[in-house]
Amino acid sequence: MWYGRITVGNSKISPKPFQPPKFYSSDSKFILDELKLTANVKTSNLLVGNGFYRITRKLILISQTVFGIFPVRGLRQPTSEHLKFNMKSFSFIYSMVIQMCIIFMFSTSIYKQLNSKIVYTKVVKFVFFFLNFLVYLNFTIVARKWPQYVKHWERAEQKLLELHIMQQQNQQVQRKIWKIAIVIMFLALIEHNLGIASGVYVSKSCWGVHSAEEAYFRQSFTDFFASFKFNIYLGLFAQIVNLFCAFAWNFIDVYLIIVSVLLTEKFACINRRLESNLSVHSSKFWNEIWCGYKICVELVDRTNELNGGTILISFFSNLYFICVQLLGCFKSESSILDGLYLWFSLIFLIARTLALCLFASEINDESLKPLQTLRSIHSDYFDITMNRFTEQLMNGKVALTGINFFYLTRKLILSISGTVVTYVLVMVQFNEAEEKESDNNPCT
Repeated sequence: MWYGRITVGNSKISPKPFQPPKFYSSDSKFILDELKLTANVKTSNLLVGNGFYRITRKLILISQTVFGIFPVRGLRQPTSEHLKFNMKSFSFIYSMVIQMCIIFMFSTSIYKQLNSKIVYTKVVKFVFFFLNFLVYLNFTIVARKWPQYVKHWERAEQKLLELHIMQQQNQQVQRKIWKIAIVIMFLALIEHNLGIASGVYVSKSCWGVHSAEEAYFRQSFTDFFASFKFNIYLGLFAQIVNLFCAFAWNFIDVYLIIVSVLLTEKFACINRRLESNLSVHSSKFWNEIWCGYKICVELVDRTNELNGGTILISFFSNLYFICVQLLGCFKSESSILDGLYLWFSLIFLIARTLALCLFASEINDESLKPLQTLRSIHSDYFDITMNRFTEQLMNGKVALTGINFFYLTRKLILSISGTVVTYVLVMVQFNEAEEKESDNNPCT
């Protein structure tokens, strides 16, 4: 069986018998088998230097060492062979201690709310601590599966190298990732310090009733000091736990953006291979491209299995606090410093959420680009591989997802905008009703 002469541009490919795809079968299990074939192959020097593990290792190690996120062993080693999740390791115990401290903080809020009327404006701290406990818990679950996930990445990268799709890991990608992480965490530090400065300014009205430090800590952690007698050490404890939560809240977005950038780069490698071989569209060429594409899709599926909860927590917390900050920005009694903090925090939150949406949506954008090349080839010259590849591109959806509740594509940005407007209107009505009955004295 053979297909007619294929003409692409000015080049001609002589007709030759069609051979079944060498690298791919319709059974999705075949992809896993292909990856397993390379499991025992020595990792190339390219992957050791610039693979997924090497790029993500230092960022995860810093977050683990300082803030107790990602309790997995072996991150100090240059290769992934030593990665291991161990409940007896120091990193795991350190993470558990932090999680217990966060539980302690939000449990005091539960106790306070059960012994008083529940007011929306006074449950914000409880939600903040509870969501960040979920962040820590989620990353503990992710860390448990991280060694297998990293090994799957390395097998996929090894296979892409063998298919000549990933010629080299672009150094610009690594620099881009570090720039994103540094910018987001630097802005997060500014936001955190502005919040402290705003709290100190608001507490000045209570300096005649309490000392300066007591007034600040009581104003910042009202529920906590409603349950305990003030002590400077308890105040520092609450402030440190708050710092850890602020880091976790920002790190979850940094982590998802990094994974999105690396996944996008894999599909970009396929598209660069297509652009550089526009005149060599042989059956073998398309077999390799399709096999590489399926490997990248498998990586996205594995990422969704591992990080579906991470995506859901990130978007829920960001949407909730965007609504909270929007409500706070329009309070008529806000001071200049308080207003500066609220507006900076709101703009930063919106920018961070948009950045996550845009970086994640690029996965979907890059995954559809091969369809443009396939459409430029006359249908008379299609073989079975090209036909099936086209069907997959047209009917499949490659994107990160929050446990299949939503997909991270560009359309999500409009959906988020509509959701925020709806919930802010509802929250304004609740806030107006509660302000008439609540005690607005900051010293109580």
